Amino acid sequence: MEIPSSNDQAYVIFRATDTRQEDEYVYHADLISPFIAEQPSFGAYFGNDIPYDQNFLNAEESLLFKSEHSVSLYRYFYPQEFPIPLPPMETKSPEIAKETQVIDDGDFLVNVPVPFEKSGYYFVQEDTSSASGLMIKTAGKAFPKVSTWEEMIQMVAYISTRKEHETLLAAENKKIALDEYWIRMTRDEEAAKVLIKEYFRQVEFANILFTDYKEGWATDRGMVYIIMGPPQEVYFNLDKETWVYLAQDSNSKITFTFARVKNILTPQYYTLNRSRAYQPVWFKTITAWRNGRMVF
Repeated sequence: MEIPSSNDQAYVIFRATDTRQEDEYVYHADLISPFIAEQPSFGAYFGNDIPYDQNFLNAEESLLFKSEHSVSLYRYFYPQEFPIPLPPMETKSPEIAKETQVIDDGDFLVNVPVPFEKSGYYFVQEDTSSASGLMIKTAGKAFPKVSTWEEMIQMVAYISTRKEHETLLAAENKKIALDEYWIRMTRDEEAAKVLIKEYFRQVEFANILFTDYKEGWATDRGMVYIIMGPPQEVYFNLDKETWVYLAQDSNSKITFTFARVKNILTPQYYTLNRSRAYQPVWFKTITAWRNGRMVF
């Protein structure tokens, strides 16, 4: 693909059809835009020269980097954990850490497999004086699936009361506490099994679709996707993404707007425009989840 040097913006749109169910998916990516400082001059690959085309990498996997300009690249590791997003109706801004720990992992040679052993996120650069680079989010071996009881407890925060969540966090045996949590919520063991399966299926899809430097489930878009399900309409703009849902039992629509924010680590960083107006529909949808009735 050749882009004229005079272009100050360029985008690619790709349509794919799942031949099993005839579902069509539309993907888009910036090639040149205000949200991309500069494309890195190197590429990342799995084994057998398969391009690294995911938004995450499972910890302990390796990548091979190729470059026509350099024999080595630089790698930085960020171990910081981030809080889960606030509900859509919470308009008070959360506290944001003013500093983050950065570990210089040194340089490594291109054309040699490089393991990424720790969970967190890495930033790989050819020129450390430039903003150009590749962010690689690393997660557990089972990601995008959930692998530990501790992870499950964090993920059910969206449909839990504060007291319920604090009780789960403090539980000595988290598996038993979670089992009791789901059964107490549904009052039916079989219904609880169905609810668990559906909820964590949403979490898995959110991880696949929305992971940036945070796990997909812990992003604003991931939170809305898990609770509300896939939107009926999606509109992409340069500086925002808009999701539209049809309200249950009415002809009205609910719109969630995610503002795109410049971020050196990823061009796909979105934050929800929060409003107290979301409170009725959000509580209604969470109540449906807790009663074992998904609204999508």
